[in-house]
Amino acid sequence: MTSRSPLPARVLIPVANPATAEELVRIGADLADRRAGELTALGIVEVPEGMPLSEGATRARQARRLLQRVLDFAPEGTAIHPIVRIGRHAAEGILEAATEQEADLIIFGWGGRVAGGRDGSGPTIFSTTIVIPCRNERGNIEAAVQRIPPFGGHQEIIFVDGHSTDGTIEEIQHVMAAYPDKDIRLLVQDGTGKGDAVRKGFAQATGDILMILDADLTMPPEDLPKFYDAIASGKGEFINGCRLVYPMESQAMRTLNLLGNKFFSMAFSWLLNQRIKDTLCGTKVLFRRDYERLVTNRHYFGDFDPFGDFDLLFGASKLNLHILEIPIRYQDRTYGSTNIQRFAHGWLLLKMTVYGFFRLKAV
Repeated sequence: MTSRSPLPARVLIPVANPATAEELVRIGADLADRRAGELTALGIVEVPEGMPLSEGATRARQARRLLQRVLDFAPEGTAIHPIVRIGRHAAEGILEAATEQEADLIIFGWGGRVAGGRDGSGPTIFSTTIVIPCRNERGNIEAAVQRIPPFGGHQEIIFVDGHSTDGTIEEIQHVMAAYPDKDIRLLVQDGTGKGDAVRKGFAQATGDILMILDADLTMPPEDLPKFYDAIASGKGEFINGCRLVYPMESQAMRTLNLLGNKFFSMAFSWLLNQRIKDTLCGTKVLFRRDYERLVTNRHYFGDFDPFGDFDLLFGASKLNLHILEIPIRYQDRTYGSTNIQRFAHGWLLLKMTVYGFFRLKAV
């Protein structure tokens, strides 16, 4: 009679997705407890090539917060401790941690689920981070959270406040407490401008897919699943909203803004060698892995864009990402007033277009 191999005493669980963490911890705890073993929950922070490892410190704080939540999933009496590793590649970090902890078993979670297809194949379900830059948008905060529909895997919502004076920060804190089932975070800008807010939010995002949603809600949050489906299915690699297809509500965009948008759209279509109908729609979507590549190439264009639109479009073009536009129904603002300064910002946009010409065409 052959004897069975002993069950593992030391179990390592790399944790990245809160949606699967609870199940993984319970499986690991069951295996470890049978031999009075211990469980290690591992958070991995990947820092792209070309970016200093010190940049991983901010993300490490987020990883530690996630691991702290994971501790609550462990059954009473289970020995579990969290560790975080910062490095270039997740696989290397996992192997190093396994060696250091002398792990007998590593339990991996599947980041998505398989759907459709007679052979069991189907699209991966990606997690998403929705970054919402906001300045004096108190009346739109709860509506934004309520109106974002479920899609994909885990959803992370990051509000980035631009030094509001109308109680926006307090409202975000209220909403975070009122919706504990949602993963909502608040960041406050160090600088100014939407571009700075987007860069701060994206730097701390944990989702596979990154989205921008303007806090004025003139782009309906209910349309976000269309953007997710487009990028998750591979129809495009950089998804840009387009407000100029469907009829708009009466006060959604003034005539001068409409003319400016059409001019910059023609200019950008020529610069990028791809037809772009609406360069200035605030909703833009791309994979986090592509954004991290974009960041490493940002020095080519410089950190010059206060709006964030041109920075992302120039970067996507430089990476040869396929840009796809999704029509949206642009709606009236129902709270607050626009932060756009039409003439001053128009002049800045014109200068950025000229700058883009010298970096993309005159080379």
